Amino acid sequence: MVISWMDNVKPFLIAVQIENEIPDETFDNYLALLPEDHRNSVMKYKTKDDRDRALLGALLIRFHVSKLCSIPLQAIVIHKNKYGKPYLPMFPDIHFNLSHSGNWVVFIIGEKAVGVDAEQIKEIDISAAASFFSSTELQLLSSYEGHRKLECFYDLWTLKESYIKALGEGLSIPLDSFWIELEPFITVHTRKGNQNWHFKQYALGDAYKLSVCSAHSSLPEKVTRMTSNELLDQVSLHVSAQIASGHKL
Repeated sequence: MVISWMDNVKPFLIAVQIENEIPDETFDNYLALLPEDHRNSVMKYKTKDDRDRALLGALLIRFHVSKLCSIPLQAIVIHKNKYGKPYLPMFPDIHFNLSHSGNWVVFIIGEKAVGVDAEQIKEIDISAAASFFSSTELQLLSSYEGHRKLECFYDLWTLKESYIKALGEGLSIPLDSFWIELEPFITVHTRKGNQNWHFKQYALGDAYKLSVCSAHSSLPEKVTRMTSNELLDQVSLHVSAQIASGHKL
């Protein structure tokens, strides 16, 4: 099914801030809105925090696709390519991606390939991650000290991750086989030459970095933010409206 009305619609970016742990009863009620395979995917996580993040991510996907396509949440079929990237076989013109870190779950959707990566900034041994960067990127990192070096690390890391996720080929692409240039504007370089991808970074909080990569030249101007409770409320209202209109969940 081709959704022609999505043509030239630029990506939509939303960040959900997790306010608190989702109560067990509430969690179970929303989990029941998912088909069995997606419920199993959420429940495979060992910690409560990870299961909460996975549930919110699943709801973000299904809520927005349901609104776009006017179909029930459970009717949405999600497959994964051989590298593990999810896609919508019923709606090949819809592309989406998820990322979560700390108390944020971030979602992007659009009509061309997209990737998003959010990372909480933590003190790390940057030298131990040297194998993930090209010589050009390592040279840039070496020009900084202290917290600015750490920020540069997360700038590069999230941009590289967003690019790989947009490509949808997972770790089959060695992280040191391409490099990100930050100035004068963000570009990606590969051994095959420059690639026609578009990047943008967004403010998510002092302790986070958020980067987006898209095949679409027009990227969201800002992040749409909401709390986890607001998302749950919106999903509940949407499901109630669908039931009232005669949809079977």
